Amino acid sequence: MANSDLHRKPLTEPKRKLPPLRLSLRLNNSSRGSGIYTKAFFFSFFLALSANLLAQDTLKNFHPNGNISEIYVLKNNVRDGLARFYDTEGHLLKEVPYTSGRVDGVVKTYYPDGSVNLSFQVEEGRKNGSFEKFDSLGSVEQKLNFYKGAILELTPVQEPQPEPDSLLAVKYNLSLIKLSKEETALLGSYAPKIPPNDPAIYTFYDEPASFLNGEDEFYSRLFYPSRAIEDGLEGTVIIRALIRTDGTVESTEVAQPLGLGCEGSAEVTVKYTLFNPAKIKGRPVNAWVDIPVVFKLPNKN
Repeated sequence: MANSDLHRKPLTEPKRKLPPLRLSLRLNNSSRGSGIYTKAFFFSFFLALSANLLAQDTLKNFHPNGNISEIYVLKNNVRDGLARFYDTEGHLLKEVPYTSGRVDGVVKTYYPDGSVNLSFQVEEGRKNGSFEKFDSLGSVEQKLNFYKGAILELTPVQEPQPEPDSLLAVKYNLSLIKLSKEETALLGSYAPKIPPNDPAIYTFYDEPASFLNGEDEFYSRLFYPSRAIEDGLEGTVIIRALIRTDGTVESTEVAQPLGLGCEGSAEVTVKYTLFNPAKIKGRPVNAWVDIPVVFKLPNKN
């Protein structure tokens, strides 16, 4: 080996070791204190959240076919939160809010298509506030107001209405309007007029129908059923009859029965009776008329 090789410098110099880098963070007393408080706050929050989650369970009940029947939340072994109830097909039936084991809040029931059926407020275990019932199209069918479980009925104040004694009073309600004689006559000229041979059938009239041959003739033909006599039955049957302008009876129906064959006897007797027809402004009209038929036992004395 040549001497020149012994003194040859290496191609690369050996790496020098650097002293380790030391970082130090100096906190003043105020920063160090706030850090401790921050850690304590987060630690307390974590403990409270963990305790709340551990004390809360979401439970499910099932129908025999395996579908969910109920989902509810337990906190400290009592219901707390919204409970949902389902039918065997999985349709939502009802939502009930609970607070500490008691129903508290808006309760809703549903149609199978998911639309709301009932909606009402429960406070302290009793209905309180608005109660609404909807049809399947979402329209309100019924609306009530509750206060501590009792229904509040708001009845509008109605002014007493005197019975009208003429067609004019029915149409214009003259009892509430103070008119002069000239104004009353003018309104009378605009009142509906009944044409001759009017085919219409009326339920109101100025003059009611009456027996053409009188009450005595009518009751002389009335048959008192033997069963009613044996049982001592007395009372009134009301027959609703359609009486034509010629005084004949076209049809009848029993509006108020009595029993033991009395209504049948009364209906037959009315059907075969001639009447003076009902009148409006002096003109005979076809009209439905209620005819009372009295069954009275003769005085035994």
